Amino acid sequence: MDNAATTRVRGEVVQAMLPYFSEIYGNPSSVHGAGRAARKACENARRHLAAYFGCEAREIYFTSGGSEADSWALETAAANAGGKRTLIVSTIEHKAILNAAKGLAKRGFTVKYLPADVQGFVDPEALKREIDSDTFLVSVMAANNEVGALQPIEELGKIAHDCGALFHTDAVQAVSAFNWNLKNQPIDMLSLSGHKLHAPKGVGALFLRDSLPVSPLIYGGAQERGRRGGTENLSGIVGLGKAFELIGSERGEAEGKKRALTQRLFNGLKQSVDGIHINGPEGEGRASGILSIRFDGVDGEALLFNLDLKGVCVSAGSACTSGSLDASHVLLAMGLSREDAHRSIRFSLSRENTEEEVDQVVDITAKIVNNLRRAKRLVSEE
Repeated sequence: MDNAATTRVRGEVVQAMLPYFSEIYGNPSSVHGAGRAARKACENARRHLAAYFGCEAREIYFTSGGSEADSWALETAAANAGGKRTLIVSTIEHKAILNAAKGLAKRGFTVKYLPADVQGFVDPEALKREIDSDTFLVSVMAANNEVGALQPIEELGKIAHDCGALFHTDAVQAVSAFNWNLKNQPIDMLSLSGHKLHAPKGVGALFLRDSLPVSPLIYGGAQERGRRGGTENLSGIVGLGKAFELIGSERGEAEGKKRALTQRLFNGLKQSVDGIHINGPEGEGRASGILSIRFDGVDGEALLFNLDLKGVCVSAGSACTSGSLDASHVLLAMGLSREDAHRSIRFSLSRENTEEEVDQVVDITAKIVNNLRRAKRLVSEE
């Protein structure tokens, strides 16, 4: 129940990858037959991503994951700032964006932050108030990784373009949540990560619009058309391409299943436990598999650990900050108190979850919540 942190690599993806470990293992930069076979596999994967996103294959660059893609996007925008010094990001971005923005701030750039409302949405009117002729980049994630809020990225991108700024979106949690047609959408750069999509860890991609001069983040050889040095992660790229081939054919069915399972989970908990609250939007405004909730009088960390003891994996927020006892920056930015933020946990479902698993988790969670509340009452009575 923690698929926003990572997903199981699908069997079909594993099978597609296996030959590229020990049979077709040539270096894609080599000119001999083994190298050409490896290069063909890379380009085939690139075409699968391009077909899904409605862009040119040459606009897809493979990376080690979403964080590298985010950093590369911001660095490319800064390199093309043309004397402008301001970038705008939202307060609920992933740490990969927030920390990359802080890095640019240390180099003299100005960072402005767009607020999110109580449901986790960024208001386009807020962007209109903040953006000016000095802005070179606006970066707003397509779907928040903690509460699932789906952002109005096309409207935000248009506002950025109208002011002469580039627009980037972190789509790590939103690949299947939107109908992409990047050729016609006001998006200059888009980041994604394989391990959120039933592909392996260690591979991702960055869409960079063809008209944008690309600034390398990693220097080396001529890989990725001279823009990203280092021998390609051949098996990972093949796996990512296979994952997108599957997503393209199953998207509607998988999204419907995830949405139904997530609603079943929330309805079951609501019927079984009093004092439950959802963080973020309900219904269509939320990414289909994400459910962030809190229970009155129950510490989220205690609930998480007790669920873990029963074999149920959930999160207190982003996996990248799960080792921290700090309250979620996303929930605080949405206006939750620190107490409510600490009470919150995130369930995140995938196409592979089942109704039986959901019902089992509802039963386990309800018992744990009631036990924790009972223990708290006994302590207070003493």
